[in-house]
Amino acid sequence: MYQWNPDRILAASVSWLKHSGIINREVGSRTFGAFHYGCSLLRKNYFQTYSEITGYGISLLLRLYRQKADTVFLNLAINAAKHLVEVQLKDSDSGGAGAFAHGYLYQDKHYSSDYFSFDTGICLSGLADLYFDTEWAPLVEPIDRAATWLATAAQYEDGSFRARYEKRDGDFKPLPEFADWFNDSCGLHAKCSLGLIKAWEITAKPEFKAAALKSMDWVLSLQTEEGAFTLHKGSDDVYTHAHCYVLEALLFTISTLGSEAEKYKTAAQKAVDWLIGTMNPDGSFYRYYPARRFFHEVVTDATSQTARLLLSLSDDALNKYSEKALTYLAEQQWRHLASVHARGCFTSKRYKINKLSVPALKIMSWPTIFTIHAFLMFKMRLKNVKFGGRELF
Repeated sequence: MYQWNPDRILAASVSWLKHSGIINREVGSRTFGAFHYGCSLLRKNYFQTYSEITGYGISLLLRLYRQKADTVFLNLAINAAKHLVEVQLKDSDSGGAGAFAHGYLYQDKHYSSDYFSFDTGICLSGLADLYFDTEWAPLVEPIDRAATWLATAAQYEDGSFRARYEKRDGDFKPLPEFADWFNDSCGLHAKCSLGLIKAWEITAKPEFKAAALKSMDWVLSLQTEEGAFTLHKGSDDVYTHAHCYVLEALLFTISTLGSEAEKYKTAAQKAVDWLIGTMNPDGSFYRYYPARRFFHEVVTDATSQTARLLLSLSDDALNKYSEKALTYLAEQQWRHLASVHARGCFTSKRYKINKLSVPALKIMSWPTIFTIHAFLMFKMRLKNVKFGGRELF
């Protein structure tokens, strides 16, 4: 039985979301409405805005609005959506219409020249969630534009995606070389299917659903016999954060498309089994597997993702695993710091060397976004709410 208070945990973390500055609430600012990537506990400064996380933020804010009936959350979601629409490349931009700027770099005082297909998929998903809740007509065009770019420009014929593009001096071109876990044809891009399926539901354009299913068919080729999804073809490494993204895409597709997605159920079950079998005794996960021998990064994002994924299955047999993950997460909340930048959020990761474990001193926004959602889902489970893949974002 869990020993933590979900109401107290949520009260502190939602207060952080509203008041810490992780959302730019400065009216008139160039980045008004955007979510920040994170901040340094030492310098107490924000690094940059982050379009991907702004997309996640919209989806979380809408869930808070529905559960708490507080229009503050709806207004924050609308402000975030307006920011994303502002930074999306339009039809007049050569080659990249539909893609979203990665973020605004405060130190350099300009937007990044990078455009990621994954960012666009998550922004698309967030905008679609807002449309479902409000039927705000001005969102349809940017939703259609983003889905069109993903399906016709960013996606390879085999269903995988180009990772990264650059816009410089009016030229928009792909840049395939990047971090190993975020390169071309990496498994995490399967999560773009959430946005594509939502865009199909809104526009009824069959090419969007077809692109999503092609992505799902492709990503199955990355699954090992044990059920894990590797970084990409030819790699033996599993990046737990990305494995959870793939599983999220599978569960959402199964829940939304029903019999059309029947063939993905076995892969999804194997991916769930791998998470259960890999979970550390305290409920956490390492960043990479196979696990390193002496040094580990124990990550909050994959741990909270796992809690959300297991809760979404509404299977009583999985409750002990989701509660174990939530117990670990409850212990990672910064409760007693004086700094408003951190109080109530969750540490992004811990560095573990043998028995020594220390928290990272950089606050990242997405681990807390995912963790808030996990505790919201847990509270709904206590009320016997039955979930489906649609609860995921």
